[in-house]
Amino acid sequence: MAYRHGLVIGLLVACVASGSLAWAGECQGVRVPDALEVGGERLVLNGLGLREATVFKINVYVAALYLKEKSDDGEAIAGADQSKLMRLSFLRGVSKADMRKTITEGVKKSSPEEWTTLQARVQQFFEMLPAFEPGETLTLWYVPGKGVQVKAPGQGSGVIEGLDFARALFRVWLGEPPTSVGLKKGLLGGRCG
Repeated sequence: MAYRHGLVIGLLVACVASGSLAWAGECQGVRVPDALEVGGERLVLNGLGLREATVFKINVYVAALYLKEKSDDGEAIAGADQSKLMRLSFLRGVSKADMRKTITEGVKKSSPEEWTTLQARVQQFFEMLPAFEPGETLTLWYVPGKGVQVKAPGQGSGVIEGLDFARALFRVWLGEPPTSVGLKKGLLGGRCG
């Protein structure tokens, strides 16, 4: 819980330091700023998407995607070698097993030709993920030349190297086929939920 508050405070401080604290959107009670400053770069909100699960459309998390410049091209965003940040705000509890299953299936479907070379790094990613409780946040920040910086509650943090890993991970939400069509539409600037 302390980590989540620290991350929220850190993001708010970054927004204040950048000169404004404007809330750009809200989805399912999750409010997000219109821009963040991370690593000395200003990233703008591209879109908000709602992840729903099962035929009963259970709300799982709200995802916010931040980019250097807005775009509606999911493949271009996933493959771009420039800063991008995805923040998942959980609305319900999600087990490690469910996260593992969803991400594995997503990578295998959207980047099948790269699965063999990515498998060890996908496993490294899973080792950083806890079970998520409602109100907790997962932040995935791609840093060019370094990789995906993972920040999760508890001990879940570190960097997974490679643009190929970042591309495959972001394709889970933005590629073809996406893990959720509605979520992808929201992240690319459409309506959330």
